[in-house]
Amino acid sequence: MATIKNSQHFGALSYYYNKAVDENMILLVTTNCDPSMAPTGTCQTFFGTNPLGVSFPTGKGFHVKMDLATAGVARGNIISASKKGEDIPEGWAQDVYGNPTTDAGKELLGTVQTY
Repeated sequence: MATIKNSQHFGALSYYYNKAVDENMILLVTTNCDPSMAPTGTCQTFFGTNPLGVSFPTGKGFHVKMDLATAGVARGNIISASKKGEDIPEGWAQDVYGNPTTDAGKELLGTVQTY
């Protein structure tokens, strides 16, 4: 079991999933992150996406790996779109006023959509 503090990005965890299951071990990992989601009906960030992951061998020739978060999309995808000047799909984000937006830059000031 591992806990990662202030990581903000969970993508590199796959390496450790593979190492654990190759050694016939179960891996459970959690992390915290800055607030980026608003409670339903509000537009002020309060919750982080707080991802968690688990991997385990099955004994059937394949491994199971799960990477989960409480948001509908990883905020890293929105940050990447913003850096590239690209729009994001509808339903991913809200602006600072709680209005749906496809502008990645406006989401960075607003909130990630919860599901």
